[in-house]
Amino acid sequence: MFKALVTILFTLNPLVGLFITGANAPQDASLSGAPLFNVEQNYKLPVINEASIFLAARQLPLMPWRNWNVADPQIEATTSLVYDTFHRQVLWQKNDIYQARSIASLTKLMTALVVMEQAKLDTNFKISEQAVATPGETGNLRVGEEMSVKNLLTAALVSSSNDAAAALATNVSLEFVYLMNKKAQALGLKNTSFFDPSGLNPNNRSSAWDLIKIMQEALKHPELQQIMQTATIDVRSADGKFNHHLENTNKLLGQVPDIVGGKTGYTAEAGNCMILAVKSPHQGEYNILVVMDAQDRLAASATLAKWTREAFLW
Repeated sequence: MFKALVTILFTLNPLVGLFITGANAPQDASLSGAPLFNVEQNYKLPVINEASIFLAARQLPLMPWRNWNVADPQIEATTSLVYDTFHRQVLWQKNDIYQARSIASLTKLMTALVVMEQAKLDTNFKISEQAVATPGETGNLRVGEEMSVKNLLTAALVSSSNDAAAALATNVSLEFVYLMNKKAQALGLKNTSFFDPSGLNPNNRSSAWDLIKIMQEALKHPELQQIMQTATIDVRSADGKFNHHLENTNKLLGQVPDIVGGKTGYTAEAGNCMILAVKSPHQGEYNILVVMDAQDRLAASATLAKWTREAFLW
């Protein structure tokens, strides 16, 4: 009876041996780091017993299966990462995904998370001279005008307005950066630190692995998803006097299928950075792609998105 069960399990899934107690099975990346799983590795068959067969049966089927007819992606970036939230598995990585690097305007994802906790979207904030003085012209905010929190978040995440990020921070709390770092600590981010809400400070640093966690948290907010999916939009001041035309720095919207969120960033220290979340074949789940210090962030992200669709049998 026992041998028959073993035969049936191996017939259903030839990779079942990977899950038998004692085998070098892939681990849960959310609990033990971010292991890579290569089905071409040679695995030594372990001793089989009833308990290990029960474990194997619970793990069936093993997905996604790697389609080795599709070569690994060629990405010109210092660090890259593809993460599957459904299986909680790293699908591909390049270089050290735990290394802290400058992240430029990817910072604004954490700014948005803190704002979502500390303010209501329909609250109006006054734009200060200090906020407008923040380097960068995107958003074209004016001293003294009032804008809703939602519109300021839209300016910060769509057109990557540094003024909007600064306006949100100064209105929410004088200790806004402290709140950002406190949130990072609450999320268990071990290689992340913030010094300003916009990302201009080169000491705003994070790792590709920590950025995955930040994006997962942002995707819990439908309002932030909606904002990040917006290609172009006009937002007005509270009194209707001023209009701000915003265009998303994520130019992959409308080009890459099933984008649910994304953010770009650039400073001389960080280079071209991007994080992109696309729908997984599993409802309510995502594949999240990170490129850091890329030669062309859009091309690299598009390549990873296409590769993820084609390189696995979901």
